[in-house]
Amino acid sequence: MKTVCLVLAGTLAMSGLAMAQAPEKGAAAFKDNCVLCHGDNGAGSDMGKVLKVKDLRTKEVQDESDENLAKIVREGKNNMPPFKSRLTDDQVTELIGYIRHLAAPAP
Repeated sequence: MKTVCLVLAGTLAMSGLAMAQAPEKGAAAFKDNCVLCHGDNGAGSDMGKVLKVKDLRTKEVQDESDENLAKIVREGKNNMPPFKSRLTDDQVTELIGYIRHLAAPAP
């Protein structure tokens, strides 16, 4: 039983560590694939605003499930192209972590 608890605790700690690093890792994917339309801060670039992209910082976007955001990134939606051929599953996960980070208030 102690072994199971230790393994579970270790897994949860590693998971938390991965989540904490996700915004940092996802920043590169965001810069390479999203900034052109969504802007540096997720609010939308001038071109993005013409395309009517969503402000990634809004409650509407932040309330989406990770699964739905991943689907949108992979398959595209409205004017957004699909990125399934450009991003790995890990990169999509890291990118979603970064999108979540955009809504976080500045310290």
